[in-house]
Amino acid sequence: MATKPSERWCKHGFLNQGERYNQLLHKYGDTIEDRCDEYYTPEEIERMKSEIKVAECAICMEEIADTENCRSCLDGHKFHNTCITDYWTRNPDKQNICPVTNSIPNNNIPNKGWQGCRSVNDINSGGRRRKTTNRKRKSSKKSNKKKRKSYKKSYKKRT
Repeated sequence: MATKPSERWCKHGFLNQGERYNQLLHKYGDTIEDRCDEYYTPEEIERMKSEIKVAECAICMEEIADTENCRSCLDGHKFHNTCITDYWTRNPDKQNICPVTNSIPNNNIPNKGWQGCRSVNDINSGGRRRKTTNRKRKSSKKSNKKKRKSYKKSYKKRT
C-alpha cells in the first residue's frame, strides 16, 4: 500500500528535524522577516521588488499575466499562446518552431499553464541518447590474466 509523502518523511525522521529547526528559529527569533529587516531598509526591499523581472512575450514584448495561456521554450523564451500561433500561421515553413531559438515544442507539460519545448536534436534522436562504441577496445581482465600467466611461464623457462 502506498503511503503519503508526509508519512514517509515522518518514518525517516526528516519531518522531526524540520520541526526542530523551526522551533529553534522561533525560539531565538531568527526568521526570514527578521533577517530582511536587519539587513535591508523598507525602501530597499520595495526597490528590489520593483526590479524583479516579470515574464514577457518574446514576440509582442508585453507582460504575460499568470492567468494567460502561454508557451515556453527550453531556453526560457516565453510567448502568449495567440502570439506564437499567429507567428506559425504567418510562417508555415517554421510551424512549431520557436522564433528565437529554433526549438520544437513538446507535448503539454503541466507547469503553471506553460508548455515545455525541446530542441530539434532531441526530436531527431527520438529523445533517447545514442549508445556510442569506442574505436579501441579495452582489454578485459581475463585477457590481462592470460598475458601475465604466459609471461610467467616464459620467464620460468628462461631461468
